[in-house]
Amino acid sequence: VASSVISSFLAPLEPELRKRLRTKGGLKNTIVLNLSVDANSHIRKMYDEVVTIYGAESQLRRRIFWWATKLGVRASVPDQVLSDSSWRSNKSSVQMSQDDDEIGCAYLDSIGIGRNSDFICYATRTESYYSKLIDSGVIVKPRSVRNPDEKTYIDVALKLSNNCLSVIRMGKDLNSSITSIDFPTIVDYATVSQSDLLDCFLLKNAKYLINGATGIFWFRALFDKPSVLSDIYDI
Repeated sequence: VASSVISSFLAPLEPELRKRLRTKGGLKNTIVLNLSVDANSHIRKMYDEVVTIYGAESQLRRRIFWWATKLGVRASVPDQVLSDSSWRSNKSSVQMSQDDDEIGCAYLDSIGIGRNSDFICYATRTESYYSKLIDSGVIVKPRSVRNPDEKTYIDVALKLSNNCLSVIRMGKDLNSSITSIDFPTIVDYATVSQSDLLDCFLLKNAKYLINGATGIFWFRALFDKPSVLSDIYDI
């Protein structure tokens, strides 16, 4: 795993672990080298419970294991592909805990949605997220040409909310907010309440995600949940 974006962490790792879960040894002897800082601290916490991960906090051990792979120790570098059949045929390798769910349900109660109500999330790719990564020392190309116009997604969100569906705006390190005065039916979670744990909870429990060219849909894939993908340019 060599990039601090969620797609580079989940896309190759999760299908590989799902395959290993079906083998006799399971995940007992699996070691993961994460060559960058964690894209989401709560995702990392969940994986720490099922495999051994050496990341930015264990640079010496990570380096030792990295060089061991050059000296004959068997290692694999999984491909980053959504077409891997393990996404559809195998169960997720990680789960959220009951305590995590209680925190998430308490948040839904606090914004007036309620833990048993349907809600929809939407997210759009933004320059500010990638700029913050670059400022922190992460090597990543912003490629702003891929950023869609959020206004289109807000229009869709307003139509959905008119059909009695609660809508939550997702995202991280955004430099713009939407006010409750202008859009009273959209919850601007992204700039008001965002946390790594709640990202996982909301994306796991939403009825579906409307995704505008972000990697956030990998959270949904992790929990085998559907997403509507738009403004996607990679074939």
